[in-house]
Amino acid sequence: MGKILKIDNTDETNPVITLKTSKEELNALKGNLNRVHIFSTMENSLKTNIAPRGSKESTVYLRIPKQFRSKLKKNGRITRVELNNKIIFGVEIDKEE
Repeated sequence: MGKILKIDNTDETNPVITLKTSKEELNALKGNLNRVHIFSTMENSLKTNIAPRGSKESTVYLRIPKQFRSKLKKNGRITRVELNNKIIFGVEIDKEE
């Protein structure tokens, strides 16, 4: 887990943020330093679960809670970040117009 050390608001539209994080998390970026989003696992998120299906549970579905399902297109992208004690999935899906 990382921590925000300093926020410099000298520019009204683009504040400069100083972060402290582990080498593991930095390496998870794989050199991609643009289009990085910061979020907290402490925010009020909804609980979900994984639903295995098929013979020998060969397919696994990550359920999206009903409150999050409005205006979703069918295709998207998912990112997996493995940390010491948890796995974080980041899902990106375009909105319907």
